[in-house]
Amino acid sequence: MKKVFWLCLSILVVVACNGGGGGSQPQPVQLTEKVRPVQGGTQVDVAYWNDIDDFNNRGTCTYAVFVRDKDPNSATYDEVGLLTADHCAFRRDAATLEDNLTSTDQDVWQSFEGDDQQTDRVVAWVTRRAPFKWWYEDGCQAYDDAGRSIEFCQVADALFAKLEPDEDLSDAGLANVPLSTDNADLQIDDPSDYQRYVGAYNAPFVNGVVYKIGRTTGETRGKVVVRLPQLTVRSAKFSELRINYNVYVVEPEDSVPMAQGGDSGAPVLYQSSSMDPDEYAFVGIVVAAANGNMFMDPWEDIRDELNLSIANGY
Repeated sequence: MKKVFWLCLSILVVVACNGGGGGSQPQPVQLTEKVRPVQGGTQVDVAYWNDIDDFNNRGTCTYAVFVRDKDPNSATYDEVGLLTADHCAFRRDAATLEDNLTSTDQDVWQSFEGDDQQTDRVVAWVTRRAPFKWWYEDGCQAYDDAGRSIEFCQVADALFAKLEPDEDLSDAGLANVPLSTDNADLQIDDPSDYQRYVGAYNAPFVNGVVYKIGRTTGETRGKVVVRLPQLTVRSAKFSELRINYNVYVVEPEDSVPMAQGGDSGAPVLYQSSSMDPDEYAFVGIVVAAANGNMFMDPWEDIRDELNLSIANGY
């Protein structure tokens, strides 16, 4: 299988986070700017505050959707948080891969530190991450599809970040941006006019058309071409191999790549003929890309691994 790479930090990978309520004259905003309430598709940054000055330790990714913790054994049971990709919380200075995979209490904010015009504001903090297994545990393959040994398996590349108490999720939805066809368009049409989640599907349909909104390439549309039983990716920091099961490959419909660096965690959506033009069903998140194609983790794996439900839209 061709090797692919995570999208979180563009300087660390080889291949390639609004709305609601505003005034009568909403100001133009970009997917890379601070927006309230946060909308799916807009940029988020993840790091410990003492890491922020070092860009290498900041995960610049995309926020997907608000979710609710449904694990009765969790300290954040029934709390609402945001969903993004797990590898967005990787730290270059972590001593081991396990430290990277298990570290929590990291801040999630919009927008960049030091941006006086945007005014940094923490919106959530990482509280739960999808579990992983060491190679010798039940159900974890010791070798990848090319016969190389691996350190661990992980079913879903996803994390749960509990919202700050004063964050408003009542109006949150999907950022409304133009479809990118010839070049990426990151302009939010109207911060007070956003698209609504009306449900969630376990996974996309092979040969079906899906959309994604990401902070790097905006809205792109593509066709689901195949479901892979496993995806082997290599960390930019660690040599160990990482496995995600049941990922889907999506090919772009036009000249813009389906996803690029920074789009990790972006919401992938499906629209049926019975839905209104501003309604979408959530089907998964972006986790990697290669050669213009996008790889996505399906909602069923994310939901089951982290015991979550969608918190807004229905």
